[in-house]
Amino acid sequence: MLITICGLLVLGCEEETFLTEVSTTGQGFEKSIQAAQKADVFRENFHLPVDFTAFSQCAGEELHFTGAFHWNSVTVFDAQGGFHSVFVANDHSLVGIGLTTGIMYHEVGAFTEVFNFRGTKPGGEYTFTATLNYIGQGPANNAINRANFHFTINANGITTVEFDNMTQILCQ
Repeated sequence: MLITICGLLVLGCEEETFLTEVSTTGQGFEKSIQAAQKADVFRENFHLPVDFTAFSQCAGEELHFTGAFHWNSVTVFDAQGGFHSVFVANDHSLVGIGLTTGIMYHEVGAFTEVFNFRGTKPGGEYTFTATLNYIGQGPANNAINRANFHFTINANGITTVEFDNMTQILCQ
């Protein structure tokens, strides 16, 4: 799947030019410098069919889901060699069936990934968040699944922030 996504990113490539005007004022004169910076921008927006099985701790059974994820991404490679990217995938008409009980479920949620890394200099950050809600018919079988992960690397190449909360499940 990662290879497919990378291939689609390359197909959606477009080049943009950003102009930045820098002004300095000192001792009665003004000097303006215009610098053109090139950036490669990749944008994607599509639906990805899915067919998977997931265990619901709250329902106590395997759920088989079919439907699609709506995928939207923007990736920028800046003039300094930096990499900046946002990926969002949200559920689009995902329906599941309990493999033991036959109860119908709807999955509602989204994944978000954000990357920011400098070019040749150390430093950057990454954040992943996911919320997947399995909403079932009847009482007390809804599952709220949340996951969060983040790290930050400073300009010296040292990880200064890192947290991982990948197992939060609430039953309602």
